[in-house]
Amino acid sequence: MSSVSFFFFFFGVFHSDNLMEYEGLMALTNILSMGNQTGPKERFVTLRGIPAVEYCQFSSHPQVRTAATECFVNVVYHINFIKYMLHNNGERFKLWISFAECFNELDEDGKPASYKNARAAMGGLAMMAEIPQLAMVMCEHGCVESMISIMTNSDQDELHMRAAVCLRAMCSVDDNATKTFENDDEQEITVDGDELSKKGGRKQDG
Repeated sequence: MSSVSFFFFFFGVFHSDNLMEYEGLMALTNILSMGNQTGPKERFVTLRGIPAVEYCQFSSHPQVRTAATECFVNVVYHINFIKYMLHNNGERFKLWISFAECFNELDEDGKPASYKNARAAMGGLAMMAEIPQLAMVMCEHGCVESMISIMTNSDQDELHMRAAVCLRAMCSVDDNATKTFENDDEQEITVDGDELSKKGGRKQDG
């Protein structure tokens, strides 16, 4: 999988431009999403792909940030990525949570600027929350409160679903998360017309 290392030369650390970074990240994402094949992911980690993609998450261009986040979603379950997220008491979760919270951010023309990145970040957080060690650290960094806020203030079903999955996973491993969710008195949330209960599932008729 020499093609994995090839795409690193498109990234900013090699003085590339936004378009090349974006195209390189999209191509790399396609390679890493190849079914159950572990080869590309191992190659990606071995060649220090994690810090290279992290660099792109701090790009000033929203499409590059989104592509970097989407790329990471494909390696969430790799042990090296899990260790990367746990490093330094999980400080990197602050970035992912901040991405998720920017779902309604607009650019200077009044158009959505960060929605796709927020969606990708929430998808990644929902996957990471399924790993107990990560879920507990996410709770410590305010992810529960963030997901509740997004469910309350967003009108997008796809964000509601990601937030609900994330909350369900966190509440299953951390008592404080469950207490925070159950004590929240915000308005009821609906997904596809069904009302969510405070337990994170859909309320049953009758």
